[in-house]
Amino acid sequence: MRVSGPLGGQAAAGYTLPITPRLAEGAALARFATAMIDISDGIATDARRLADASGAGALVRLGDLPRAAGATLEQAAVGGEDYELLAAVPPDASLPGWATVVGRLREQPGLVLVDPAGDHRPDLVGYDHFA
Repeated sequence: MRVSGPLGGQAAAGYTLPITPRLAEGAALARFATAMIDISDGIATDARRLADASGAGALVRLGDLPRAAGATLEQAAVGGEDYELLAAVPPDASLPGWATVVGRLREQPGLVLVDPAGDHRPDLVGYDHFA
């Protein structure tokens, strides 16, 4: 799975930054993607949605998340409204450097978030409109 740009910027700025649609990035990712979602509710929620819709599970390596200036690891994981894109693409897809590998889909159901120390972080949950 790859993301189109830095995460956590909105959370770090108090959700006041302007939003730029990732149209060109989406078109580039769509050439290879088997699934894609905008990260409006935090990757900790939207990665699960992408995996569930794909009939798969997902593993996200939090230490690989590209973070916006001033954003903590937690803000990058759960902060929403960044509207970057998360795409499931084949591992050998030749994508531009801005498409950062952050994890992978897997056969086992559910989402696993792993921090840089290798610890699982089930406590990190993005926004859920239905909770």
